[in-house]
Amino acid sequence: MAHRTRKRLTKQELRRDPVAERLYEWWSFSRTHTTQLILGGVAVIAAIAVMSSLLGRSRAQELEAMAGYLTAELIYEQAEQQAASGSSEQAVQALQAAWTVAGEVASQHRNRIWGRRAALLSARLGILMGRNEEVISSMQELLAAQPPREVSNQARLHLAVALENRGGVEDLQNAYTRYSEILESAPPTSVIRAEAMEGLARLEMRSGDYAAARGWLDGALEVLPDTSMYIRHLLTTIEWAEREHPSAAPQG
Repeated sequence: MAHRTRKRLTKQELRRDPVAERLYEWWSFSRTHTTQLILGGVAVIAAIAVMSSLLGRSRAQELEAMAGYLTAELIYEQAEQQAASGSSEQAVQALQAAWTVAGEVASQHRNRIWGRRAALLSARLGILMGRNEEVISSMQELLAAQPPREVSNQARLHLAVALENRGGVEDLQNAYTRYSEILESAPPTSVIRAEAMEGLARLEMRSGDYAAARGWLDGALEVLPDTSMYIRHLLTTIEWAEREHPSAAPQG
């Protein structure tokens, strides 16, 4: 098999230095484009500075939102303690303060996780204070922003409770829909799933379908076996209603 003959390099090619040529080309280019290179460098530096500033500001706002939420949560806990000790007036004042702080954080940091948590806390406090109209409005706004599933389910729960409290025919229908949506998306063993079933039980009781109400409560107890005072109260209410209206009791 014949060997291929290697092409001989000329003296001119031997004297070439590719690295030196590239450096010379860059040097020539920089001499003729000095202004453009300087402006480009300044633009890059400015962009880096702006990005660093924005990131720093974003981090500061995130910490501010977290601090505001935790403050509202702490005031709410104080309200609960004051209510338990019988200081009802101080408890109401603390509840109002917690609601105000949570609302401000939610308004100023709508798209941040701590702002959304503050909105949910504000809704919970609003329900306790009977501010159902404001809760309905704020939770509808939060849901319109399409937050993550966990936040959406919490918002649906607060919205459903507020609608249930307002009590119009359409309100009760919408509340039923919101509770049902939670069951479709919440994990099988989650607390919020049990709370949605409790809500459905209350709605069935209002409509007089005690068998369906008991079925929802049984489902809630399967999720959370701990029979709370609240669920015991609902079960007792159903039992009394069934005695008053035997035809509504389940046949079996």
